Amino acid sequence: TTTTSDPVVAFYPKKDAVLAKLPKSVSVGGLVKLSSLTAVYFVGGDGTRHPFANEASYFSWFEDFSSVKTVSQETMSALPMGKTVRIRPGTWMIKIQSDPKVYAVEPGGKLRWVKTEAVAKSLFGDTWNKQIVDVEPTYFTSYSFTSPIEGEDVHPVASLVKDAGGSMYYIAEDGTMRKLSDGNSRKANGFQTKFARTMRAGDLIKTAGGVIAGLEDALYIYQDIGR
Repeated sequence: TTTTSDPVVAFYPKKDAVLAKLPKSVSVGGLVKLSSLTAVYFVGGDGTRHPFANEASYFSWFEDFSSVKTVSQETMSALPMGKTVRIRPGTWMIKIQSDPKVYAVEPGGKLRWVKTEAVAKSLFGDTWNKQIVDVEPTYFTSYSFTSPIEGEDVHPVASLVKDAGGSMYYIAEDGTMRKLSDGNSRKANGFQTKFARTMRAGDLIKTAGGVIAGLEDALYIYQDIGR
């Protein structure tokens, strides 16, 4: 459930107003393309179509192309062009070739420098250095910087976290963890298990907030795409 006090939701126009302006065959949160082109666009909560910078960006949000809908040129032209889609928060870490620093991505395009290898291993596992995407400088400017991650017990906000047995999943919020009710709620919000981080013993005491039982716009449609 979202409210007008949620700063993410407040960024967007009201959903009903956006839907009223969209072509009838298109919905907020949908993926569209033309039959003659390979480019795929996300229809955002702002009513515009957002291009993906590259495959890494696309697959940080979606597992495959099964949800992509082919639309007419007329329909596509009725959708104004929006901003480029950034890497989904809580998935890949990113960097640019001219800077050795590696950053975790949080909602709103916020970057947090992962200061040490020990921190990286704690948060992303022994394969942390294989979970980094190089971002073109042109797209890197769409991000902004916030405080670095210096401790080994802080999951980046929006990370998917699994328990030791891999049967229960949680979403890291600002110092707390919200439980996902089941696999259906995880899939409804587009969370992919390949990005799941392993829960530590201290994480369980951070559980707070209502259980996520289905699609929550603030976790998906209004999360970060195109902002």
